[in-house]
Amino acid sequence: MNQINLQLVQNEYLSGLSRQVEELSRLLRNAQKNEKKLVAEKKNQWFINKAAENIAKLQGKIQDLEIEIERTNRGENMSKIQELFDQRTSKQRRDHLNFKRKTQDKIEKKQEEKSVLTNFFADQKAINKDARDKRYHMKKAYYHFVRTDDRFPDHLRKKLKTMTNNRGYIYNNITYYGELPENEYEPILLFERQRDGTLLTHEYTDDEYIVHSKPKNGRQSVIKREKIVHKVPEIARKMKVGKAPRKKKFQHKKKNHPYSDSQFRERKRKIADKERYYKSLVNKSQKNHHKKKKNTKNTNPSLLEMLKEEEKVVSSENYKSNSFSSLM
Repeated sequence: MNQINLQLVQNEYLSGLSRQVEELSRLLRNAQKNEKKLVAEKKNQWFINKAAENIAKLQGKIQDLEIEIERTNRGENMSKIQELFDQRTSKQRRDHLNFKRKTQDKIEKKQEEKSVLTNFFADQKAINKDARDKRYHMKKAYYHFVRTDDRFPDHLRKKLKTMTNNRGYIYNNITYYGELPENEYEPILLFERQRDGTLLTHEYTDDEYIVHSKPKNGRQSVIKREKIVHKVPEIARKMKVGKAPRKKKFQHKKKNHPYSDSQFRERKRKIADKERYYKSLVNKSQKNHHKKKKNTKNTNPSLLEMLKEEEKVVSSENYKSNSFSSLM
């Protein structure tokens, strides 16, 4: 902060007055030239009078400034100098305080930015570490899954083909589910055989987790029971209420059948058509037989023999169709 004294303020004040005198003198010279030009060109008297008034004003201002300069040099204008000194001192003090405040604000801003950057890089470092750990654990888990899947027993893998999707096995911390469609009327049941021979059954209902334990030579008992709190209840599995629908007794496709589904249905339809045809023939023959029996006295023996032969043919064909359908 530069030191300010009365002499410095006085010199600055005098220099300011001198500059004003120089500027007014320049304007006075231009005004005088303008007046001479108006007189020479014989312009309207009003313009000439205005120019003369302007010159008189400029001369009066210059005279006042010169008087002010003389009074200041003689020390008669110290009150004005003291007032200017106080203004300069207060202004300098305000500027100094503003400078300190701005400097402090810059320092605090830099520190805040530095702390923000430090926290950002620390968080980014932690995120990158979590991502690396996640990738490492995923690779390790996949390696464990592949190694466990290679050692998964074949007899259990065969059983999974006949199991529903809500049942399965836990083998070496890997869960295997059945391949058949899920039975929505039953809970999730997972079976786990421990090394000592104990069979653990993990049961998951809508809102409860139960663990059943059955030792190798003992009885089954519940060893754990706890409530399940779903993070997203809307997408949680829910069992259906009621009894599961029964399976259809008739299966149109038998095991190891030589025909495909469409061929089997077509063959069955043809057999049914033949059976209906043969039954209609039998009914017709029986009706004709009763009619002919009434008139046996008037019939020829050759006609009776023909009817008997027709019945034998129909009965033999019916027998063949029944035997063929039983084979199917």
